[in-house]
Order: sequence, then structure tokens, then C-alpha cells
Amino acid sequence: MDDLDDILEGEYIPGDFEVDRSELTCRIVQQLETQHPMHGALGRVYQRVGGEERLVRYADENFGAFLKMMFAATPSVAPTNAIQGDINITINNNLISTALDG
Repeated sequence: MDDLDDILEGEYIPGDFEVDRSELTCRIVQQLETQHPMHGALGRVYQRVGGEERLVRYADENFGAFLKMMFAATPSVAPTNAIQGDINITINNNLISTALDG
């Protein structure tokens, strides 16, 4: 993991972000709540224990473990534009032909 630390050295600039994240955090917790009540609870707990600032400290102190956690939490399914699921086509020969039938 030391090799990875060497590669990524200088990518993270420690310090205050000077961004008021209270509104953003509130919106995130609300969105989590709409997904599942337990997700909302986890979002509120995350905020009460230090939120993003604490996560940044943790990542700085435990960089390898943070990367593992980050990639484990990232969805591995690539988004697709194709139709998913079954497609059922029913042909009713009793209907009269229209201009759409060609």
C-alpha cells in the first residue's frame, strides 16, 4: 500500500474546504430517507459523528482502508441504455388492418 501512497502523494490537499455543507447534508439525508428509513438513520448518525470532516480525517489517517471502503461502496454495475427485463409482444390477428400496419 506504500506504493499507492507514493503515487497519490500530493493529490489530496489537507485543510478546510470553506464550504457550508449543512444544506447539502440535509438534502442527502432526506434523499437517503426516501430510499429506506434505515438509510436515513445512517445518514443522520453519519452527520452526528462528524460527517464529511471526520471522514476526511479518517481517510487521511487510514488511506488504504478508506480506498477499500470507497470502492466497496461504489456500485459495480455499469449503467445501460438498453431495455431491461422481459418484453412480451402479443399479436392479435382478429384486429382489422390500419395505415400503421403498412
